[in-house]
Amino acid sequence: MLINTVVKSRLNFLKYCRRCLSSSNQSIPQPKSDSDGKSKQDETTTYYTMGDTLVEPIPIKSLNILSRIETYEKYGSSFKNLFLGVPDTDLLSFPFLLKSRKEFLELTEQYEMVRTTWNKIKKDEQTLNLLNYNSLYKLSVSEMMFIFEAIGASVEKNLPFGTKEDEENRFEKRLSKTFNIDPTSKNRFNIGEAAFSSFHNLREAIETVVPLIERNAIVYYALSRSSNDHMKSILANNTNIAFAFDEDFDSDRTDIKIDSWSSQARLANDFNSWVITGRKNNIINGNYSHYLIFTKTNDYTEVQGLDKLQNDVGIIALLAPANQVKVELDAQDFLAIQHQRISFEDLELFRDSSEVINATKNLAEFNNVKGCGQLAVSAFILGLLKQLQKNTYAYLVNNRLGLTDCEFVQYKLFASTCKIYGLESMIYLTAAMYDSFERGANLGGESITIKTKAVEYAYDVIGELRSLFGSRYPFSSTVYDLIYYLDSFLDCSMNNRMLMANEAVKHYKTFEDMTLNRFNFIPKEPINTIRHYLKQRKLRRYETYLTREMTKYVHHNLHAACDWIEHLINLLQFSMHYLSTIHQEKFQQQQFDLNRLVEMAMDIEMMISCLSRANHAICYGIRNGHSERDICMAICKELFLKHLQTFEAIDKRTLIDNNDYCRRIFETNMNERGYFPKLFQVE
Repeated sequence: MLINTVVKSRLNFLKYCRRCLSSSNQSIPQPKSDSDGKSKQDETTTYYTMGDTLVEPIPIKSLNILSRIETYEKYGSSFKNLFLGVPDTDLLSFPFLLKSRKEFLELTEQYEMVRTTWNKIKKDEQTLNLLNYNSLYKLSVSEMMFIFEAIGASVEKNLPFGTKEDEENRFEKRLSKTFNIDPTSKNRFNIGEAAFSSFHNLREAIETVVPLIERNAIVYYALSRSSNDHMKSILANNTNIAFAFDEDFDSDRTDIKIDSWSSQARLANDFNSWVITGRKNNIINGNYSHYLIFTKTNDYTEVQGLDKLQNDVGIIALLAPANQVKVELDAQDFLAIQHQRISFEDLELFRDSSEVINATKNLAEFNNVKGCGQLAVSAFILGLLKQLQKNTYAYLVNNRLGLTDCEFVQYKLFASTCKIYGLESMIYLTAAMYDSFERGANLGGESITIKTKAVEYAYDVIGELRSLFGSRYPFSSTVYDLIYYLDSFLDCSMNNRMLMANEAVKHYKTFEDMTLNRFNFIPKEPINTIRHYLKQRKLRRYETYLTREMTKYVHHNLHAACDWIEHLINLLQFSMHYLSTIHQEKFQQQQFDLNRLVEMAMDIEMMISCLSRANHAICYGIRNGHSERDICMAICKELFLKHLQTFEAIDKRTLIDNNDYCRRIFETNMNERGYFPKLFQVE
């Protein structure tokens, strides 16, 4: 009897919370009319509506954050330094970009305006220019990411997964809302081709959002940072410029390094122009006036240093007029989106009117331009996931209230919240790095980490949230298709992981002697080096020396997370040295082991971002700061335990790994053209 009373009171409390949340979310009052009764009824049954029908589109405006941000110099890559056991304590100061609550409210209102109006406005050039969507590059990177996150949350409404349902006749309402089917029709259950209208919405989203990211976060971002004065006139003319980056894969190409590109630029004899040859593809079809072409080069206009961290070949970005390249229609992709491909043979471009990124072996500027686009993609995915989770809570409260007391459901939503919080922390910490660091900082590692984690976490979060809906929302495949497409944009996760692995090995090899001296390892002589090192590693496995340097910069309630992070950084460095000693010259060919190290470094980067954000929330007394502390500790604890197992797997790799079995089975499958075991085979 007591249990029933407690359960009933719990359900009544949740219903009361639902009514309060629904009514409090209407931030803009409506004028009184004859339909007030009906509107009031809809308000009380709608969850997280935030006044969608009341907000009108207005031009996006800047808070002038860049004018007051103090910039400072930072060279190199903080992410790559993790492989050397050197964390960047500057990252523990999470950015405080807003100076008043008024600015916070303005930014929040602008977010809601974009989220609720993006699907309603026309996507033509005139409208995008009028509302300043084509001028997002003028904002700070942090503000730009905020807008792309809002667009991601808005695009989610066009996808049938997670649609909010509140009426009694929910199934008919879902069909009418998603597929434009008349619920009163006799053939309302014969969906037919109308069911694929969501794929049309998906194509429309990609055809509008991806060019918007290319324009603001890549092309115009690069032009605005260029030292070429001619680019200022290009910016003023507001021309339509395509991003020409992708190339056809050769049959023997195994990586995405620029050394493998076929397009190449060379200096003319008079040193006043560039001559480029090659081809680019996977450009969304459009009416472009220029193409921003990235090519490799072995010629340079400036003296290149002897830095071992520089790339073997250089890179240059050139702006080519559309009438000087050969433009052809390319094959459609799996969503039937039309693309272009361009080719150019001995095309001469004058330096003073075409050079956007100067020829250099230092890839920092190129990585930052490409990384800004990857950051925008991640922000878009973040908005999508946050809106899906909001709709999931709305669905549970409105339709399946009893599941809110289920611990299994709570753990599912807790896991998705942790992943979304980790992504959000990394995105806006890295965006602040873009705003705060002067030229010279290489943020490519952080950007690749964020995009890779955003894509992989999206698969996990969508799967977890999808399991709570069951068969009521059977078309969640469109959300997966959107993530698949964004994964392939600016290189897929697998290629990005291998690229980071090779870069980490090169970075570690450059500073290996310094690393050995820090840990007092004996010189790498032929005599008993391995035996001595294995003994040292065994002694250090559970007695890792911690300097606790990071605890000086954070709140005392987060010191445990600092110790976990420093412990993992030490284990990462031990693992790098151990695998480097074993594999020696073949270290870069050990992709499976390298992926373990990259995964550990990526998760350390996430832990640092979450720690920085939670520390900021506690120290500044931000609302729900205690909850941010809890979620930070939960994320750091989970990742710490995860990579203790990773270190054990590396330690016992000869017993655990199936390298020989894997190689032989793969070769057999190759010979048999697929799956080799033949069931009921008789010779």
